[in-house]
Amino acid sequence: MLIFYSNRDSAKYRKKWRKRLECYCCGVQSGRGENQSHFVEVGELMADFFCELDIVPSDVVAGLMLLRKQQKMRTAVTVAQGSNDIYQFLSGIPIYPNTRFLRLRVPTVLAEYNKVIHFLHYATAAYGWPMYMFCNSRSGLCNLLSHLRCGCRHLPDHLTLLKDNCCACNFATLKTLTKISSAEVVYVTYHNGIEEPPFFVALDHRYKKIVVSIRGTLSFKDILTDLAAGTKILPVDPPRQDWVGHKGIVRAAVYIRNKLRDEMIIKQALKRCPEKGSHNYGLVIVGHSLGAGTAAILTLLLQKDYPTVRCFSYSPPGGLLSKSAMEESKALVTSVVLGKDIVPRIGLPQMETLRADLINVIKKCNTPKWKVIMSGTSRCCGGITEKTFIDIQDELVVKDKRRLSSSANHSSEIEVIESPPLYPPGRIIHIVRNHLSRPSSVCCRNPEPVYQAIWAESADFDEVLISPRMLTDHRPDNVLSAMEKVLLNVGPAKPSRKLPESERRALLSDSETPHLTEASPTRPERLLLEPVLLTITQKQLTYRVKALTQV
Repeated sequence: MLIFYSNRDSAKYRKKWRKRLECYCCGVQSGRGENQSHFVEVGELMADFFCELDIVPSDVVAGLMLLRKQQKMRTAVTVAQGSNDIYQFLSGIPIYPNTRFLRLRVPTVLAEYNKVIHFLHYATAAYGWPMYMFCNSRSGLCNLLSHLRCGCRHLPDHLTLLKDNCCACNFATLKTLTKISSAEVVYVTYHNGIEEPPFFVALDHRYKKIVVSIRGTLSFKDILTDLAAGTKILPVDPPRQDWVGHKGIVRAAVYIRNKLRDEMIIKQALKRCPEKGSHNYGLVIVGHSLGAGTAAILTLLLQKDYPTVRCFSYSPPGGLLSKSAMEESKALVTSVVLGKDIVPRIGLPQMETLRADLINVIKKCNTPKWKVIMSGTSRCCGGITEKTFIDIQDELVVKDKRRLSSSANHSSEIEVIESPPLYPPGRIIHIVRNHLSRPSSVCCRNPEPVYQAIWAESADFDEVLISPRMLTDHRPDNVLSAMEKVLLNVGPAKPSRKLPESERRALLSDSETPHLTEASPTRPERLLLEPVLLTITQKQLTYRVKALTQV
């Protein structure tokens, strides 16, 4: 049941949200100056977003299940239409003839991909021992024992270690995951405040880089940084008024930039190992989640002082940079997204769309809520079918999703928050799952999918995809495992679809013509998912069409 309230008591409602945040984040001292302003700012954002909409948790659960089914039905209808160039959907991303798969058979591409995997270890190491023990509950403690130290043991004079515990468990995790010695670590701080994330600086002799690794979300203070989702102009030199970013993450990047400058940390790193040529090392900034967004913005801030700086951003937040800043970041930042990860798809516009879609799908459902929840949690209770919705087919064939979302907001009579669109940073490598086969019975486990890497665009992440994996795909250990599994399936069989009889006959008739030019209405490359072969002979075309019809 959905209840809408007027905005007469908006100030009282915002105060209620601020009190809720203070209660949830009881470990954060909210009564002191700057922290108090953070609670007020985030409380106003949450109050404006929910617009005094009173819903119970079961409404949200049922709405998410219905929305997931609706998204699956929409993709099925899109592929079945046959009038478009979409062959299939992999992890919610449409696959076109011009979709660019990473050509890992090329040595230079493979080397660069291995570099991306290598620096992911640094991004994971920034989380410290809590994340490491969570991901390695059985062997984690044994692996850390050799690197732990008691409080009486002093650290090397060249190492700055701040805010770690007495046994240096976080520092032990850092050395375990990166496999570097204490001599290669320059600066480590685990101080954590609102818009002040922990980070460390180390030397990587394999690629001759100075690595700045920034931790992602792990505390309530980090969550408050995430929720400060307003916009702020990036303080770059020279100023760019069109370079706008996530307010909380911009402030976090400025904090780390000031620490690096004031304490001359990078200059110390350049002088650390002169015998190995460290004075010529380049700069790499890495991070995961909140750390990924901070690393991307920090890269833009340091670009003037370090022109060769590079950034590897793993599972970055979606609402991060304005379009102009995002386009500029493509020359500096490489992002990695796994599957249906929700974080790269979250921004204020996307959340507005999700809220409106949830309300509309609940309104259009003619099935009792308990039955929807039971069918979504148990296969034995039967699934959600098209009969669950009212006039669902009319919505599935709508091509303009944005128009559908805007009409949904209007029909729901909910005040829409005007927020500029923000995008994930850099060039995006999307790790997708390709389920080549299905189990014959619902009782059988799904077979292990094939992982593939494609180049994605920021527009591919403008919608939240409801899936059981949308949270687990964000974990750094799962991202690392998926990236490594891509290397186990280099050049798998390209996905294809069975051509309709009319299209098959048209291709066969065209292939018999004496000459086939680029202006031909039937393009040869439409038969491929990877645009690797740009030219195809007449005989090869006929052979491929016949092979497809036999699938």
